[in-house]
Amino acid sequence: MASSVIVAPRCIVNARASTNQSVSGSPGNATVVFGSITVDTLGVFASNTFTTPRNGVYEIAATVRIQNNGATPGYFRVGAFVNGGNEKHLSVSLLAAGDIRSFSGSLIMSLNQGDALDIRLSNYGSGLACQIQSEGDITNILVKLL
Repeated sequence: MASSVIVAPRCIVNARASTNQSVSGSPGNATVVFGSITVDTLGVFASNTFTTPRNGVYEIAATVRIQNNGATPGYFRVGAFVNGGNEKHLSVSLLAAGDIRSFSGSLIMSLNQGDALDIRLSNYGSGLACQIQSEGDITNILVKLL
């Protein structure tokens, strides 16, 4: 009789924003800055980029708290980018002028060793301006090896 081993997902990276970050332009596209790294068990998170240590299946979870500082409503999107392209959407929403909202999502992705992944905020509309907020631990990224 064959035995099975169940391996629990392993947290590789947990980081959070440590300062507010302004994003402007139409459209604007900015890499989310995670200034405080709380877990980096394999030394694979640097310059706001997670570099996969080996081929495997990963869970990528992120929350980004955004305030629309523009005078008009706009669409905002938080996505995971692999190797500078190949965007995978985490969350998309219309945000009224002055509103604050947390955008959260998670993905299960098969990645190759050396793939570089970052989280970006995109805004779409005329003259949009927003701020990624860092209060508490709300803006964060978590990476698990499954």
